[in-house]
Amino acid sequence: MRPVPHTIRKNETYHFKRRVPSDVQSHPIFGGRECVQFSLKTKDRGTAALKAAEASKQFDITVLEARAKSRTTVAKAHADTLEAHRISTIPPQL
Repeated sequence: MRPVPHTIRKNETYHFKRRVPSDVQSHPIFGGRECVQFSLKTKDRGTAALKAAEASKQFDITVLEARAKSRTTVAKAHADTLEAHRISTIPPQL
């Protein structure tokens, strides 16, 4: 029998476990954690597989959203820096 992806077993209960990509670990939603782990509250392999698949989809969406917010923040900071530089290099009009 193959193991259920993204799960571990503790005291016969299945737990979801995924590593948080390093580029989003500092995002507030992950709070600096290196992995996300929680109980799937089931001892049944089939139920665990369904719950883990759903949790994995949600985890992937959360990672993508965190990356998108980071990119937006970086892009805005870059645009602000460019604008500040442009303003500082324009000679004053007399």
